[in-house]
Amino acid sequence: MYEQYTLEAVECALLAGDVPDMGEVAQRIAQFTPGGWRSYLLGRLSLYDLDRAEALLTDAWHRCDPAAEPVLGARIAGQFAALHGSMSHGAEMAEWADLAIRLAPDDTATDMIRVLRLNGLAMSGRAPQTLAALAPLPDPALATPAQLEELLGRGTLREWTGDLTGAVRDLGGVFGACHGRAASFRVVAATALASAEYRAGRWDDAIVHTDLALSLAADTDQPHIALYCRMLAAQVHAVRGAFAKAQAHARVARVYAAGGHVNPALWAALAEAHLARAQGRPEEVLTALGPLLALAPRGDLEEPGTVPWADLLAEAWAALGDEKHAVQALAPYEVLATQRGHHGALLVAARARGTLEAARGDTVAAERAFRSGLKHAAHVEAPFDRALLHLAYGGFLRRAGRRTRAGEQLRTARDLLVRLDAPPDLGRCERELAACGLGPAGSASEREPRTRGAALLTPQELAVARLVASGLTNRQVARELVISVKTVEYHLGRIFPKLGVDSRTRLTAALAADGPGPEPGRPGPGRAP
Repeated sequence: MYEQYTLEAVECALLAGDVPDMGEVAQRIAQFTPGGWRSYLLGRLSLYDLDRAEALLTDAWHRCDPAAEPVLGARIAGQFAALHGSMSHGAEMAEWADLAIRLAPDDTATDMIRVLRLNGLAMSGRAPQTLAALAPLPDPALATPAQLEELLGRGTLREWTGDLTGAVRDLGGVFGACHGRAASFRVVAATALASAEYRAGRWDDAIVHTDLALSLAADTDQPHIALYCRMLAAQVHAVRGAFAKAQAHARVARVYAAGGHVNPALWAALAEAHLARAQGRPEEVLTALGPLLALAPRGDLEEPGTVPWADLLAEAWAALGDEKHAVQALAPYEVLATQRGHHGALLVAARARGTLEAARGDTVAAERAFRSGLKHAAHVEAPFDRALLHLAYGGFLRRAGRRTRAGEQLRTARDLLVRLDAPPDLGRCERELAACGLGPAGSASEREPRTRGAALLTPQELAVARLVASGLTNRQVARELVISVKTVEYHLGRIFPKLGVDSRTRLTAALAADGPGPEPGRPGPGRAP
């Protein structure tokens, strides 16, 4: 009984994040009598070593009779779900998580099991359906442990499907309510929130939450659970121009990638690739991402909305004049994005396609691709992705001799990049504007007013915002734009968080601070008609 009690005590300490030396604990448990609980816990302690973890969990499963020991069976199944997640096997992750829930639905030690199930379904191409099937959930402060897991999963799925406002709301609530949960849950919650904040353009908040997640992982001797967070931190610092910090995070991720497993290799490759892209080094982007072509068939690495990288690879190949490899990298992603109808993925794919066709010299195809990207941008919240699209399109137009239109696109890109505080890409944008004969922001050569908060809004959101600011009711706005009142309410639910306001009065003040702009219902410079 002493050994069994010790095993249970160690697991409780793991859940609490109170295991200062996991290696020492594993050595101690290894001396215990062979059994299902012993192998299960050793497997849980070895998740940083996927081969060893899989062998131990397989042994635990063979020693367990799930009908007689449903709790042990559920915990082993939960660790198998985590294991398959670390290898980007979405379907298998969802299957094992389902089994764990069926075996012991009330077992709270299978921490994050519902998150793993939801993420697994999304990784295997079922994010919208999974999101739609979720039952209504309470405020995070009132949620049960199982509901808090589902809120975490829902927030992640909302990010993947492009609802960044909803994602930040869900994940911020979960992070604020998860202090009593396992350390691993808190690390994942902080990282998921930072990821949604990054895509939503809230980069200062994203840096705060990546730092918190990494600190918690280190304090609980579980650095292996924060490798995605390392990639995210490298990405945020890279776009901010803090290259030394980005490189430090990428270097740590690379250490864990040495084992050759899918997820550590993926995070390390993306960390290095985003740094190289921000520095304008396409050769290094290829060096970083090239290995993913071999890894892709081993996992769900190309699912739109999760971890995009095909666009980076295609643009790097195009920049180096290898259009054949660029097409090979981009085409499968375009097919999947089209099948999923994912506006965010189609936007980045269109940007890469436009860049590729421009490199080929096919200006008609390039123009078609960029304009397609603008249409998708009208449905996308992500300001950085939109900025890069306008920047790439503006550069193409400038090289084609269409300077007036180029200036429109580049000014829109610059407004977004200034708001984001993205020095590397802002510098490229300013150089393109200078090549168009347009001076820096605020100079006498700039005759058109700049937008700030309004630049974060889609054309429809901007039209709604300006009509509301003019004093119209929701019903009057709906009549003016020929949309439903519910659609007006939906847009306001996205406009308020984007502009950082909480009332119609403050919305009016925010738009007034931006200065004059296009009339309601008319597209502004660089926006899709």
